[in-house]
Amino acid sequence: MSERQSGIDPTLIAGKINCKLNNNMDGAEKIPDEVVLPPSCLFQRDQKAFYNVQTAGTSYLYFNYFLYERSPEDVIRHLMQTAREACEEIECFLSKQYKIFSNNGNLPDSPPDWSVEILSYGEYVERAGAKGIDVDAVQKQAAKKYANQDLRLQCYAIIEALEELEGGKRRKVIIFFAPPYCPHNYLREDAEREKRCDRVIDQVIAKNEKETGERFSKKKFFPYLSDSSYLAMNETEAETEEIVRHFPGWGDIYAIPLDGIRVLNIPVIDTGVYGKKAHTWTERVYKPYSFGILPKVIRDITEAIMLP
Repeated sequence: MSERQSGIDPTLIAGKINCKLNNNMDGAEKIPDEVVLPPSCLFQRDQKAFYNVQTAGTSYLYFNYFLYERSPEDVIRHLMQTAREACEEIECFLSKQYKIFSNNGNLPDSPPDWSVEILSYGEYVERAGAKGIDVDAVQKQAAKKYANQDLRLQCYAIIEALEELEGGKRRKVIIFFAPPYCPHNYLREDAEREKRCDRVIDQVIAKNEKETGERFSKKKFFPYLSDSSYLAMNETEAETEEIVRHFPGWGDIYAIPLDGIRVLNIPVIDTGVYGKKAHTWTERVYKPYSFGILPKVIRDITEAIMLP
């Protein structure tokens, strides 16, 4: 604790990044007339195993980050810029606090270096490889050693194993992708069978609005998580390669059949219930619509698409 002002606390960095990203619509995509979600923090924790008077050496932080039209490269760039801004703000804050601290104690005003390096996982792997480290072997060993841990924690374990071998003790923030990866898909205007599905939806909506008096809303994106993400994929091969590049343990702790999903390529239509408070103890649906009107809408869409 006597050297408190000479270091930088990773929980301070994690907290600043969290404040900049968590539920911040500046980090969400700008798509008119669509329900677009901002990043949400699912985990923030330092890695102290027990009490002592030292500050934490490492802090973990991960977010649920929805991709609608944005590329993985754009996401990595946005996250790195956010981390960079957070660290620069912390450096400025610590500089001001050190000045107050040194003046108060009549100490020399010679502040330490609080700069933090910002890296993507792909960049860190390249650095490790350039030093002769067998990244694939390290990844496989860590995946085997920590196989019973949470998948996200296995990603951290791989990075820490690389860091131990790489030997760089400089402060750093490493940005990476982690499980689960849900490919995004939507009905594309340049794909004829998907355009046909879109026309069918319009026809069924018009028909059922007349019959029921209900008003239906059609959206390009289902804004939440869905297993239908694995039926088709709009990411290009270059975009999925970018995901894999920044994904610790891909192929050892986690993978999805990218080529198989592209071959499957089933257009996805989600016709959902009407409800509130999903995934909470007050979750509920409006029964007259969900069990009365919706089943017929689903049947009408299915018949119109399946029948020639």
